[in-house]
Amino acid sequence: MRIKTVIFISLITAVVFGLRGSAIAAFVVTPMEYHVNVGNNETGSYSFWVRNRGEETIALKVYTGDFLIQPDGTEAFLEAGAIERSCSKWITASPEEFELAPDESKAVRFEITIPPEKSGSYWGMIFIEQTNKPTLKTAQKGQQQFNILSFQRVGVRIYEDTPGSKIGEGKIVSVIVGDGQKDEFMKIGLTMQNNGDLILKCKGSVDIKDDKGETVESVQVNEFNCYPKSSRLVSVALKDKLNAGHYSALAVIDYGADFLVAGEAVFDVSAFTGRISSPNTPVNSPDEIQAQSAATPEQKIENKKIDKSAGKAQPRAEPVVKNAASENKILKAISDAWLKITKSFSGLFAGKNKK
Repeated sequence: MRIKTVIFISLITAVVFGLRGSAIAAFVVTPMEYHVNVGNNETGSYSFWVRNRGEETIALKVYTGDFLIQPDGTEAFLEAGAIERSCSKWITASPEEFELAPDESKAVRFEITIPPEKSGSYWGMIFIEQTNKPTLKTAQKGQQQFNILSFQRVGVRIYEDTPGSKIGEGKIVSVIVGDGQKDEFMKIGLTMQNNGDLILKCKGSVDIKDDKGETVESVQVNEFNCYPKSSRLVSVALKDKLNAGHYSALAVIDYGADFLVAGEAVFDVSAFTGRISSPNTPVNSPDEIQAQSAATPEQKIENKKIDKSAGKAQPRAEPVVKNAASENKILKAISDAWLKITKSFSGLFAGKNKK
């Protein structure tokens, strides 16, 4: 006799951002992101739509909260006013509670009022959360039956850039090179720091240059945000193998200023193993980038500015300086290894002479 296994899964709160699977999404919200520019002592009014895509009437509540972007890009969701640059308590939404019949839509209006003497970027979230108990849904996989209860929550992101705010200084403070994972030959991690009050939208590339200064590979850095008074850790991978030799990884980032910023790290590809030989440890995750940046301060790069009109090849000030301490470590390691080899051979020949 076959025994059917029944598994009950209760999803008390599902935060949905671009949810996959219409079977789970009882309702949808559009748009899900607002970028506003409201001045001090002024109020801006906006609205978004909520539509019930399910087959039963749902009850919803609307409230504000905060989200925090960690240096590695992960998110944390917090209560309203939990972060320093939160705008969630400046937001009022109406209605705060309502019901939607199947296929019914409703507009939710919200206002944001900016207090006096504010500058820079602020952000917050408007949550729309289901409050009534959903109907139990069943899914079958082989001999296992899954019964699922899902309470859905959707977040609408609000970004406020106060008019007149100036872009602060962005810096590349660390570039780290290491062996890659699986089908990756190598990984390059960089740390971007934002010393200003506005969110920086960053994009750029990492060029791999040989000992003649010629670019042999180039990898694009996907666009990312760097939040005020914080840093952001990103990494790119190089899949194609490099020939043995001495190289540098030049990271160049455009964050919307009149100039680009750059940082560089040197490394070698071993002729014997084909692996990366560098003072840095392998970079396999944002956590490792952060840990390595903190553990090896001598690897941190002095930020350099490059004039946009001149292009990457012509720095506005002095050229990007390679880390001399890193190169000295490599040369010392080679020297020590060669000394050991010569001592071993001299000892071998000395033994033969004694005979």
